Amino acid sequence: MIFYFTGTGNSLMAAKAVAHSGEELINMADARKQGNCKYELAENERVGFVFPVYCYTVPDAVLDFVRNLELSSSGYCFAIITCGGGIGSAGNYLAKELSAKGITLNYLSPVVMPDNAVFYYDLDPQEKMDTILAEAEKRFIAIRAELDAETRQSIQPKSAKLFRAMYHS
Repeated sequence: MIFYFTGTGNSLMAAKAVAHSGEELINMADARKQGNCKYELAENERVGFVFPVYCYTVPDAVLDFVRNLELSSSGYCFAIITCGGGIGSAGNYLAKELSAKGITLNYLSPVVMPDNAVFYYDLDPQEKMDTILAEAEKRFIAIRAELDAETRQSIQPKSAKLFRAMYHS
């Protein structure tokens, strides 16, 4: 089961790229609106979170969803965070929030996608975006192999107070 949040489609593209055939993709924004944050996982079913970084932290829609999330079990858990350059402390902050729910974040990967923070920057030229997307496709293949092998990383849960303050200013 993969929970995703997307604004421009980058994170949906990432979720689809790493999903197994028939794996359920759940839009966190839609689930949140419907008040549906309770899910039953099959035995040994993995759970993933895919979303864009916002101001080097976790978007409010994702944070709210995770804080209300109820899973029947928790097995292998991963996160893919799309970004224009870096994810800051978003992964560690997600790990902290999941830990509070009794869920261990086992794997985390940033994926550089075309930057779409149009209120901060101009969009990249199409040629550059095409190059970034081609590199992302290669990265998705590597991530999928790492997920299939249930690669585990040591991800330190921690707060993101500074970035959360920037996000809300």
